[in-house]
Amino acid sequence: MIDIIILTEEFNTEMTLSSLINNSENFRIHLFNRRGILAENMEPTINWAMKNFREVYSYQTPFAFRGTGSNRMARVLLQFKEHWKDKAPKGAPIERVIVHTKGPRIFNGKFEGNVPTVKAMGDKVVYFSRKHQYFDHPFYGNYYKILELDAKKDDHEEDFLLLNWKLFKAKPNSYFFRGGKATREKNANGEPLHDTDSFILSANDTEIFRHMKRMNHGYMPLYFDMRLDELIKKESIGPKDTMNHHTMMRKAFSINIDQTYLFFDYYDMSTLCYMATPWDMWSNLIDDIPLNLRREGINERILQKADKQKRYLRKVVEAGYLLGKI
Repeated sequence: MIDIIILTEEFNTEMTLSSLINNSENFRIHLFNRRGILAENMEPTINWAMKNFREVYSYQTPFAFRGTGSNRMARVLLQFKEHWKDKAPKGAPIERVIVHTKGPRIFNGKFEGNVPTVKAMGDKVVYFSRKHQYFDHPFYGNYYKILELDAKKDDHEEDFLLLNWKLFKAKPNSYFFRGGKATREKNANGEPLHDTDSFILSANDTEIFRHMKRMNHGYMPLYFDMRLDELIKKESIGPKDTMNHHTMMRKAFSINIDQTYLFFDYYDMSTLCYMATPWDMWSNLIDDIPLNLRREGINERILQKADKQKRYLRKVVEAGYLLGKI
């Protein structure tokens, strides 16, 4: 059994759920919904998930903001940990947990054979996704330094984790807090919040990641979480390797991109970012999303980019073969 935690976002979560809708493997979905109007807007999506997946749990978070500095990973993890500390879900026990807190992630492959078993995870508590995918590349590895990017080999993505839950749940809650203690938080009116809300809002990303790095941890292989690397965003690698990146994303177990790229019009995209992204992997998911949840304007842009890319890459490949470059 695999548990998937998703911090819900309009449009993004619909894409993620659509990528799982035809997967018959054993997994549970945990939807964390931000409070206020955001939670209300997600109600139709939650209802769709409840009707189409075997086991779905829905939670309301005590926070609404999810941007930079929102500590969303720490808060969601702590709320999940607290919720299940003295109870168990209906089916199998919680063993392996995938946590996703940002972006229109697609689960492209089967869990079996891609997600390590509990036995294979051994004594490792957490697996991180490396942030800089070309750091060890014999040619492009130096580009991070040339471009003056603050890049280290062990830098990791802060919105995607794989956890060995049996080992992680045994860790003390003090790991989530600055100074090891929760603080009393206040609402927008300056009034003290309830104990539970204050407890969750005290969780801090920097603190939990610092403690995770001290635990026995590992790093996911590239195919487990493929994204657009910073070098591609800065158009620093060649067209041939950009197409190779496109192929790697297409074959990966899980892929994710910045939400804004889905919103961009074809003519607003930089060339390499456009070429590296397999747009049809998102456009193919639209048909599995209920009509009342489809975003007409965004979907039209995705379909346009997918169609133009298909025609463009065909011409590039044909020319490459003729020139002996591919």
